[in-house]
Amino acid sequence: MASPRPSRGRLIRRRLRQRRACQFAVCLAAISLAVPALLAGSSNGSGTRQVTGVATAATHRHAAAPRPTATTTAPATTVASTATAAAAVSVPPTTEPPSARVDAVAWHPPTTTAPPVTAPPSTAPPTTPPPTAAAPAPARPAHSESGLASYYDDPNGGCAHKTLPFGTVVHITASNGRTATCVVDDRGPFGPGRILDLDTSIFARLAPLSAGLVSVTATW
Repeated sequence: MASPRPSRGRLIRRRLRQRRACQFAVCLAAISLAVPALLAGSSNGSGTRQVTGVATAATHRHAAAPRPTATTTAPATTVASTATAAAAVSVPPTTEPPSARVDAVAWHPPTTTAPPVTAPPSTAPPTTPPPTAAAPAPARPAHSESGLASYYDDPNGGCAHKTLPFGTVVHITASNGRTATCVVDDRGPFGPGRILDLDTSIFARLAPLSAGLVSVTATW
């Protein structure tokens, strides 16, 4: 049995190694020739020129040497015809139960549709907002009296009334819209149509002193 031929890549790498070995041998030969000449001509200075000449000659000889060429011959191959190979190999037909084939092709998982979700009716009683409490009506005074008011110099800075107990707080509203407050500490006035006799400072809050009288409503 014949040994297999090396591939083209291996032949190329072998030729490269051989070429490098030849170059290395040439360099060694040039060095071996140049060293004695260098030693012999070191006294007269000609050794350098001799070494250069020997190395140049060795390089020219190596360049002139014929380079080997690698030739590769591919082995002959015999390809059998496709028809013959197909005839030689027979593949038995696959037998599968008909029920399995039908199930694999026609069966699909059933699709389910979720029923609509309906929220249950709310059983919570309807919420009724609480009634809003009406604002309390302003407290009406228990007693009121309308008439004229005069003034005098009250030493206590209060007012005089015919019947109200001393210490009663009286709220006075004049016909011009002005208001004042005083405390009953004396009796009077005794003129017709008058209901209060005010201290000078209190009367000045309701009307000018030059008016003398002012129409008022007293509440307590």
